[in-house]
Amino acid sequence: MAKLKINNLMNDKDIAWKKITCKCDKSDIEKCFPIFKDCIHCKCQAQQDSMPREQFTMTYNEMDKNKQPTGKLLSKTIKEITIDRSVDGYNSIRGWSYHG
Repeated sequence: MAKLKINNLMNDKDIAWKKITCKCDKSDIEKCFPIFKDCIHCKCQAQQDSMPREQFTMTYNEMDKNKQPTGKLLSKTIKEITIDRSVDGYNSIRGWSYHG
């Protein structure tokens, strides 16, 4: 697959959560993320890891002029996304949206 164009990327040195130390106790699974929810670093890392990096195909229902599904499936290759970052000071990835 081809590489995805990603808007709103930041350099690692400018991402606040990457400067926070992991608080997980790797010797105890109950003290590790995601069970241990207090580790901001691991929570933000999981959000970043869930973001696509390569182009992908999205399948959706064709809609008629009344916005009702026609039953016909269409496919679209997503080549570009924009990251939506948190405003809590950590610059974590809250989500992303795709472009035509």
